[in-house]
Amino acid sequence: MQGSAALQFIMSRGWDWKVGSHPNIILEKCPYCQKDDHCYMEIHGTSESDQSSRDGLHLCQRCGKSGNLYSLKQKLGIVIAGVSSQKDWAADKQKVEELPDVEACHQALMQDDDALEYLVNVRGFSLDIIQKQKLGLTKHYFKSTGKDTRALVYPYLVNGNIIWAHFRTLPNPKDLGSVPKDFASPKGWDAVLYNGEVLKEGIKDIVLVEGEANVIAALDKGIINICGVPGANVKKAEWIDTLDRIQPERIYVLYDKDKVGQKAAQILASRIGIERCYKIVFRIFKSQQIVVNYALGKTLMSGSLAEAEAEIQNYSKNLKKMRNCLTLMGCLPLRTLLMNLLKN
Repeated sequence: MQGSAALQFIMSRGWDWKVGSHPNIILEKCPYCQKDDHCYMEIHGTSESDQSSRDGLHLCQRCGKSGNLYSLKQKLGIVIAGVSSQKDWAADKQKVEELPDVEACHQALMQDDDALEYLVNVRGFSLDIIQKQKLGLTKHYFKSTGKDTRALVYPYLVNGNIIWAHFRTLPNPKDLGSVPKDFASPKGWDAVLYNGEVLKEGIKDIVLVEGEANVIAALDKGIINICGVPGANVKKAEWIDTLDRIQPERIYVLYDKDKVGQKAAQILASRIGIERCYKIVFRIFKSQQIVVNYALGKTLMSGSLAEAEAEIQNYSKNLKKMRNCLTLMGCLPLRTLLMNLLKN
């Protein structure tokens, strides 16, 4: 099965499957009729190059629908008939890296004092959310270190199945600047939205943030209508098409304050639709250089606006003036927004 584009696709969707008689797997639910255990798909890896053209051929013995991998992607609206992407052109030459073992990585993290100290005491995550999101620990190669380095694993899960992963160098909780901050991901897999399964018809509000950590902080406080992009400049047509299809009333874009984040937020907003997209801007209180998204982080971790403000008072003698700097551009005062977000 190694190198099968069809199996990679099934895994990227988070679908459940089991091994059938060679060369077939059996999908738990047919993508056409949703019936159980009647859809068979042929799987051929790189070791079966003479059969590669049959990789992804499928048939549901319940509804009778059949096709190949390309027609299945068409049915799901992932590809457009007659249009191929650059990724499709290079698919045969692309090396596909194996996704990490979620359970093994999670157990490694739960037994590592430094990793838990960083996540709990520095990031402010609860043990419950660490376990629920199956955060893990492994070693991975990073360009900044030039070697395999201890890394946090953020697994992207759908129905308990891993569909992607993001690796981040593990900081030393006693000396946060001693390890370069860097990210990596498995080769040969499409980046997806973290917590992207919440994008369903009927959702009224959605918050888009940078990275997994901001999503986890929100989930830890019961805020579920939030998705994380794995980087400000990562934009996928499939995500935008999903937003166009489900038509949420309001989309809040909360990217980092740096130039890259703000430019990416503006581009995304223009594509999604200015009329329903609100860019949340955290301005800097210049007299004391207070980066105000610190307030949001503290609020999401503590669940209390009062605690967040108490933290900020350590840096500002004029909280009233600073509050006036906190505005949601074109929408609500930040305080009102945060109060709404923190409601369970």
